[in-house]
Amino acid sequence: MLDETKHIKISDYDYPLPDERIAKFPLAQRDHSKLLLYKHGEVGEDVFCNLPNHLPKGALMVFNTQG
Repeated sequence: MLDETKHIKISDYDYPLPDERIAKFPLAQRDHSKLLLYKHGEVGEDVFCNLPNHLPKGALMVFNTQG
């Protein structure tokens, strides 16, 4: 397997992000936060409470409870 990450440049990820698009505080209903989706080459969005609808049957989720 080739190491494709050696071709990634941090400058490729530099883009304008307006201040009003940055979340400053969590939503009152935390599970209504935006969820970024990438499936079959398409990017979309939903809300976090719908996450189970996007996971394949038998998917394993690991949670970090440290902190």
